[in-house]
Amino acid sequence: MAMEKARVLVAFTVLDQRLNPNQVIEADEAIIKGLADQVDRSPEAVAYCLNNGGKIMTIQFTSAEDDLSEGKENDPPAGKEADQSTAEAEKSTQPKKGK
Repeated sequence: MAMEKARVLVAFTVLDQRLNPNQVIEADEAIIKGLADQVDRSPEAVAYCLNNGGKIMTIQFTSAEDDLSEGKENDPPAGKEADQSTAEAEKSTQPKKGK
């Protein structure tokens, strides 16, 4: 996947990262295209920001498949931890008794 840079035009949040106007983001081309109303992909807009103190923020999105291919496991805990998690979940879904 090709990475692309774009100038942020309006304030918005992506992956818990607050982006402000005149920052430069670098992300996969498809992600940049998906933010079309919020960014300017033109080389001139990116150059303007960088020449005026704009900072580059790289944004990377990962999928569950990417995590698994890197050896990360998304399985729930097993054994005693699983039993405790199940018990806690069941408690939180039961109605509370009145006094």
